[in-house]
Order: sequence, then structure tokens, then C-alpha cells
Amino acid sequence: MRTLLLCLLALPWAAMAHQDPLLDSVEIVTGGAAKDARLPLLIAVHGLGDRPEAFVRLFEDLPLQVRVVAPRGKRPYGRGHTWFALAQDEGQDRIADMRDSARRLAHLAETLRQRRPTVGKPVITGFSQGGMLSFLACAEHPERFAACVPIAGLLPRELYPKAAHAGAPPVIALHGDADDRLPVAGARATVEAFRAVKRPADLTEFPKVRHRIPGPVRSALFDALARALPTP
Repeated sequence: MRTLLLCLLALPWAAMAHQDPLLDSVEIVTGGAAKDARLPLLIAVHGLGDRPEAFVRLFEDLPLQVRVVAPRGKRPYGRGHTWFALAQDEGQDRIADMRDSARRLAHLAETLRQRRPTVGKPVITGFSQGGMLSFLACAEHPERFAACVPIAGLLPRELYPKAAHAGAPPVIALHGDADDRLPVAGARATVEAFRAVKRPADLTEFPKVRHRIPGPVRSALFDALARALPTP
């Protein structure tokens, strides 16, 4: 399906408890939808060193009428951006940084629902760092999302969900079993942590798939989104 590239957005975060920099996003609509149509909303979060302009292309052939918004990470990293400090970054509180990015994404979800004609709550998905933040956004801000679809993501134990939540959004995780950057064992443990507090969560593993999104993972992603996105 041909996709219409709408614009680069600059969304202010002054409404949050502290002053935040502008976080710009790339927005497309899929499935031949009109740009001003009332549509389901998908927030697509890129990984370490990636850019939203590149990551959003993953969804150009999504055979559904959806508004896809891909935000940009907080800080430059290589040719792209990062969402949070890496384990080797001395003097950086990685856990607090991850929580801050999850708050930003939850705020983005609410801001977009107010500014765009939207069907239901957004779904959040992402790869690698984006997969980690998809897990975390649904763990700590479940009221903002209809579902989360993490790809090649996991959570540190400190960020596992701590309690049940009525109407918690389902987690539909996808992970290659040969991933050597974020091993699938971490995704398994994260999904079990959601289940332990009675939150719906499932994991689909892909044999011999490393830290990437090949065709079978992309197909499973599109199937998961078809199930998770609200319908008009």
C-alpha cells in the first residue's frame, strides 16, 4: 500500500512536571487513508543509533489504515539517537533515564490523542531500545495504551511491573532466539514478570533470528498489530 508522508512534528513537553526539550516525530498514514481521517494510532519507537525517518519505513506497507508516529530519541548517538544511557555510561542513572523516556512516550500518546482524530487508545511498538521502552511504557503507564508490541526488547529486573492493573494492555512480544545483543532469556523473564502480576503477556520466538527484523518477524508484527489496534 502506498503511504503518505505527512510531516515532521515538534511536540512541546512543557506540560510535564519538568522542562523538556522538543521531541520531534515523523508521521505517516497507511493503507491509503486520508491524513485527516479518524484512525487508530501506532507509536513506533526506534532502537539505539536509529532515526525515526528510517524506522517508520518498516510500516509503509502495513495493510491497515493507521496513523503511525515515530518519535526521535532524546540524545544524539552515532548517526542517529539514543533513548537512554547505556550500561557503560559512567555517572548516568540508566534506570531513571529509561523511566524518563517512558514518561515522554506516555505523554506523547496523550498529546497525539488530543491533537489527531484518533480511534481508541494508541498501541506502542519498538525495536531494541524501542522494544524495551514499549515494555516499560505499558508496565508503568498502562492507562495510556491499548497494547504494546515489543520487538527484541526486555526489561531490567528493577523495572518489572510490581502490581496488577485492571484493564492492563496486553503485551505481544516478538524476539529472535539467536539474539546476541538482547538475549531472548531476558524477554522470557520480562513476560513472566508481567504474568506474575496478572497482566496479559505473550512471547513469540523466531528460530535462528538474531537482533534484527527479517520477513517472518515483520509479518508477525503486522499480524499482532491487526489484532491489537482499535478498529473504527
